[in-house]
Amino acid sequence: MLKKIGIIAGVFLLNVNIYGENCASVGDVKKWGGHYYTITKHRVTWREANKIAEELGGYLAIPNSASENNFLKTLIPTPKYAWIGIYDPQYMQNYCYQKIDCLCDDSRFRTIKNKALTYKNWAVSQPDNLVMKYDIYNGKQMVAPLGEHWVAMSSIDGKWADFGNHFDKYNNPVKFYALIEFDKAPVCFTPTEDDPNIKDYKKVQCNTKIFDERTGTISNGKTYDCLKDPNGNYYCPVDLAPCGIKWDYKDGYSKKIVDRKTTSVKCPKGYGYSPKVKKCVKIEYCY
Repeated sequence: MLKKIGIIAGVFLLNVNIYGENCASVGDVKKWGGHYYTITKHRVTWREANKIAEELGGYLAIPNSASENNFLKTLIPTPKYAWIGIYDPQYMQNYCYQKIDCLCDDSRFRTIKNKALTYKNWAVSQPDNLVMKYDIYNGKQMVAPLGEHWVAMSSIDGKWADFGNHFDKYNNPVKFYALIEFDKAPVCFTPTEDDPNIKDYKKVQCNTKIFDERTGTISNGKTYDCLKDPNGNYYCPVDLAPCGIKWDYKDGYSKKIVDRKTTSVKCPKGYGYSPKVKKCVKIEYCY
């Protein structure tokens, strides 16, 4: 599914490169413990999740303590799982076949930063590197990679389990939400006025990139400075028309000036004026 990234109000730090502005694919960015975190809005494969995190200038979240793990748990929709930045980079073959003689050995796992695990919160009998009945059929491998090499966290109790692709309609390939972590305020983070670092933020921008959910790829786009409506809401000055199926402008109005060079507009909170359709348009991402 192709998704138009219409309004991407991202806050940029001065002299910091713009990392891929794929803000439409993630939820609100929250600050905790000096780092910043978000979660994807849709389920993706682990590899797609890793790419989205990199495009945003972050990485799949690494729980380094019980308190951080508990915070991350609160970001996951219930009852769901979400990928974290722990995986088996060597794709070890110490497989467990249908829960027979399974060895729950986590020594094969590393963080996405290639570090040993300093904190662990495995569920009972995890990780098991499970190979299910039809993953190998008539001597032929039906999924790739074989086994379970990526780690996801449960929204119920914050426990971890290893997951992989299995030959059934639900897990080929396996997809979950993904938790993303940033060491510094990312492009998608909008600081509040009481943020002590507010002076470091310079301008708000938007981008017209396209995110292809099927492949996890992002096309080239153009970046524009966002504008403010009379209520102080940011909106992107271009490409608002594709959001037309969700127009809601009953509380706003626009006035056309004869010379067409300027427009006198007053939009309600949460709406921005679209020169393209000459109406107040609800500020939201396009899906």
